[in-house]
Amino acid sequence: GGGGGGMKGYRAAEDEAKKHSSDLGTIAAAKHARLQQESREKQEGLQEEMERLRREMDSSMGAMGAGIRRVQEEKAHITGMEQRIRQEFGMQTQAASQSNGELRMRLDALQDGFVQLRDIARQSPGKP
Repeated sequence: GGGGGGMKGYRAAEDEAKKHSSDLGTIAAAKHARLQQESREKQEGLQEEMERLRREMDSSMGAMGAGIRRVQEEKAHITGMEQRIRQEFGMQTQAASQSNGELRMRLDALQDGFVQLRDIARQSPGKP
């Protein structure tokens, strides 16, 4: 019956080994699960970070866009004002040259009138 006892001891050792390997398997599985979890969290963290960066970029691009639009509006406004001023100046210059012309015509007319008056005065028989 001594051989049977040997078998029992072998079986016990085998069970122990199985239990050990299953413990190792459990540990390995737990480690694997933890690593997966960590990697998933890291990935989520990176995605959140990327999303945050993209939002920041979008908002700063938006702000830049708004700034550029504001500058363009200002530029358009200034250009418009410039054109209006030029137009106004042109009209005033034109008016001035017209009024100068008119003044000259009036002066000429006045001079003609004086000349005529002088001639009449010379010809006037009432002269002493």
